[in-house]
Amino acid sequence: MKKNNLSKLYKSRFDSVDESQKIKVWEVLSKYFFQQYVKKDAKVLDIACGYGEFINSIKCKEKFAIDLNPDSKYSLSKEVKFIKDDVIKAIQVLSEKKMKFDFIFCSNFLEHISSKANLEFFLKSLRELLSDTGLLVIMGPNFKYSYKNYWDFFDHHIPLTDKSMEELLLLTNYQIIEKYPKFVPFSTKTKLPKMKIFVFIYLKLRFLWYFFGKQFLFIVKK
Repeated sequence: MKKNNLSKLYKSRFDSVDESQKIKVWEVLSKYFFQQYVKKDAKVLDIACGYGEFINSIKCKEKFAIDLNPDSKYSLSKEVKFIKDDVIKAIQVLSEKKMKFDFIFCSNFLEHISSKANLEFFLKSLRELLSDTGLLVIMGPNFKYSYKNYWDFFDHHIPLTDKSMEELLLLTNYQIIEKYPKFVPFSTKTKLPKMKIFVFIYLKLRFLWYFFGKQFLFIVKK
């Protein structure tokens, strides 16, 4: 998808109210869940960073973010090194530069890749960017639980479930550390309350994930 079209699409998809809610949700997710996997001296890469909800809120030594949308840079914190490019091209450039990351975050991106062959190539390429002890975190809509709304998004291509994602990760030589078939709801546009205290309660009461979670979460390493 062309950069101008991508910018137009996301502006129509997320208004200022939606974005404000997403920021609040991700501040809690980062602080009370993902931060436990990120050391303070870590080098972190956010794949398809969107408006920077994750990378802005996580605490670490170095921050990098990739997105094709030129509007992303206006939402990123000043300490984030932004790479405006196609994700697959960008990670190939980083690999050629021998860059290594302690933590790579990839949320709601795999379903946008155009084919299974490209998806497999992407994960193999991403593996080269991980340090020896680095972690890769992958989130995405679990088609098994989100099929009713999955095709509401024009730029979705590949439907994935927790089972097919597990097979793909093993095929591309990752070790699965943790996996959750149901983690968070499909979208921040759900009717669930978005106040920080409610997001915190949701994280702590994991039985709620079973009822409301429609995205899988995988934490893997080389």
